[in-house]
Amino acid sequence: MMHYLILLLIGMYAITYQAHGQMTFSIEGYLATALEDQALERYQAQKQFLSDNNYKSPWLNRVELRVGSEDANASLNEYRLRLSPTNPAEIKANKIYYNQHLESLTTKHQIVLNEALKNRYLMVIDLIDLTQQEKYLSERIQLEEKILQNNAQQGMELKDIIVFQSNQTKHLLQYEEIKTQSLVTRYYIGLDYGISDTLTIDTDHLITVAQIKDYLTSTALADHQNLAIIEAEQELALNQQMLKIDKAEARSNIGYIQGNIDTERGTDINDHLGFQVGIRLPIVNPDKPKLNRDRVKLIDEAAKVEATKSLVQNESKLNTLQLDAWIAQYEMLRQRQALAQKIQVNANIAVDWTELSKLKNYHLDLDMELAQLEKKIRIAFIEYLDQKGLLANSPLINYLSRDFQPIINRN
Repeated sequence: MMHYLILLLIGMYAITYQAHGQMTFSIEGYLATALEDQALERYQAQKQFLSDNNYKSPWLNRVELRVGSEDANASLNEYRLRLSPTNPAEIKANKIYYNQHLESLTTKHQIVLNEALKNRYLMVIDLIDLTQQEKYLSERIQLEEKILQNNAQQGMELKDIIVFQSNQTKHLLQYEEIKTQSLVTRYYIGLDYGISDTLTIDTDHLITVAQIKDYLTSTALADHQNLAIIEAEQELALNQQMLKIDKAEARSNIGYIQGNIDTERGTDINDHLGFQVGIRLPIVNPDKPKLNRDRVKLIDEAAKVEATKSLVQNESKLNTLQLDAWIAQYEMLRQRQALAQKIQVNANIAVDWTELSKLKNYHLDLDMELAQLEKKIRIAFIEYLDQKGLLANSPLINYLSRDFQPIINRN
């Protein structure tokens, strides 16, 4: 009775899953939700603000109107207008900083988009793996049930029945755990995608391990494309430019031009008018200690850029080594799988269900090992593309599809 109950549970799950109206999961559609990730709003708002407001310095640093009298009388007879121009070096430095800041925000936006895409890729890979595990465990449970029934008819010993049922119980628990993990993964995908437990994923058009290997061998990508390196270099450039701004602002008072009117001096208009020009002599700089402190900080930040480059290079090498090793393991297992599939059961000889179970379980073991390696290789491939800064490159494409399908914003 228990045998039929097990098969009934598996069958009911499959029927119930279909009855809820399964919908094929569009990987491109899910990846496109990264373009709407909430973390992007911060940088989009900053870029929008800077497009309407810039850092350009005004040509005039100060405008002063001075009035006065030469005696204690309340009547005013002296009027002076003083214009202090902005240091041209400050104007230039602020303009450069503005452009660099826009580039930096674009890079930060790319980093956040890259991270959002990577997280979604990893969720998709998890769903693919769980779907495959669910399939293979279901096949194993049904195989064990069939073998148990046939051996029971042939007078299977009690100890063998106990071993079989113990293994079957273990696999049933694994099956239920996989289903739970699958539901959780679908739930998190549904938070962005809008559909959760009723979606199914098409695994027929996924990129193969052979295609990943070809891509890695045919595409030479430099580490300098890494967004973390670009961000570090841009941050250093911004701080260097800020030092130039501070240096220029320390000498912002370069002088002045002043026009005078004295209504009580002389009788001719030329007697009433006058002008003055003042030039600041850059002999002393009270901000020099602060500027030197900032220069010391820049030395430390330049060292951090080099450390980032070294870290990225080491991570890239490790990732490539892992990919090569896992691809080699995958190819070896594929060869073993091909050999295993050549093992035939002679139809003219009575079937030994114990031996048949060993053969079928061996096939399933190979299938599950290959699925696990495919998961590792796909994750490492996505991390490789992440390190190279390619996930968020325009135009966006689905690197898990065989023909690199484009990712189009659903809006």
